[in-house]
Amino acid sequence: MKNKFKVILFNDIKGSSRLWKEFEDSIMHDMIKKIINIFKKLSKKYNGTIIKFVGDSFNIAFNNIKDAINLALDFYLYLNKNPLIISNTEKIQFRTGICYGEVTEINYNLNNCKLIDYYGNIVNTASRMESKVSSVNGLAIGIYKFNQNEINNIIEIINSNKKYSENWSIETKYFTNKCNINRQKRSMKLLHDLSIKCDNLSKLKGVDNIFVVNLIPKFN
Repeated sequence: MKNKFKVILFNDIKGSSRLWKEFEDSIMHDMIKKIINIFKKLSKKYNGTIIKFVGDSFNIAFNNIKDAINLALDFYLYLNKNPLIISNTEKIQFRTGICYGEVTEINYNLNNCKLIDYYGNIVNTASRMESKVSSVNGLAIGIYKFNQNEINNIIEIINSNKKYSENWSIETKYFTNKCNINRQKRSMKLLHDLSIKCDNLSKLKGVDNIFVVNLIPKFN
């Protein structure tokens, strides 16, 4: 085991449990195959390493935040032009979460295959960005330490390419261990949704602040 800096991305299908229940397995299997092929191509283009597929959830690691953001946004732009239609009234939609920082890297063998995985709060937060924060067909990026340069860098990545800035608006949220736990707005309930009280972020091993950049798609 060793510690490394990594950008961790999670992507998941919205309402997949309902979709698997309502539609035939063959239809869903075909959709999953298409999604896997899209991610394989984009991962190669943006130097991402696919860590694992967990059902219809995808976990990808990168060495820098720019590649991770560009992969996610290109994925959504592709789907906007080439929607995954499952029926006359239904199409596959997604949520994506990203976080980055120091993670624990583990290399191991399973069934004679060399595998790699990452663990730690960065990984957990990336997963929660996807499941708790990201808008549908959008991207939430968690930044553990409030750093204006980091925030400016992320916004610049998005705005530097016209095809991105034309399709997304940027919503920012900031969470601190000093937040008012009685506030009811969703933007202030994030950490409660994660079962972590705002006044007890010490459970995240010294992390006191989380900054979230949520990209809200302008398309349906």
